[in-house]
Amino acid sequence: MVENRITKHKYFFSTAVFAATGIAAFILFFVVISPFFSKAQELTDEAKAKQDELSYLEDKKVKLEALKSREEDLKKDAELVRNALPEQKDVGRLFIQLDNMAKTSGGNLNAVTESSGALAAATTTDTVGSPSVGIQKITYTLPIDFKDYFGFKDFINKAESALRILAVEDFSLNASGTGGVSATINAATYVRSE
Repeated sequence: MVENRITKHKYFFSTAVFAATGIAAFILFFVVISPFFSKAQELTDEAKAKQDELSYLEDKKVKLEALKSREEDLKKDAELVRNALPEQKDVGRLFIQLDNMAKTSGGNLNAVTESSGALAAATTTDTVGSPSVGIQKITYTLPIDFKDYFGFKDFINKAESALRILAVEDFSLNASGTGGVSATINAATYVRSE
């Protein structure tokens, strides 16, 4: 009987220790370990988000550095264009150039007017770019009669390679019964404004 009591006591003690260990492990898991896992998961997600943000910013930095390296070239190109523009409207030379382009294309330039209708009016000009660049745009209306459509096409090709920068912004065409073409061309030219 004494052995039976000792055995029962051993089993009771073993069961109590096992139960206490289980309860302690359960409490330890939910009170201590589980919050650490949650915190570790949050930190992992946060680190991944920061890594993604870092990758995005590094890509952006590389693009900005590429643009920065091109900045000087773009400034040189802008200065080259600015220097290629006349300092004044130089209307006489412009009209001579336009008339010559029209005649060599088989056309007849009837008149040249600024968009406002008054040749001397400066109200149709607008400044493009920053004040340091100072480029002024002037739009002219050019009514030209051509012998045929191919003359009009030739004039447009010549306008693209003209000495003075000339941008054809709009045009309208009317055909006559004899095959001639009457064109009204709105073209812009640019001058430096100091």
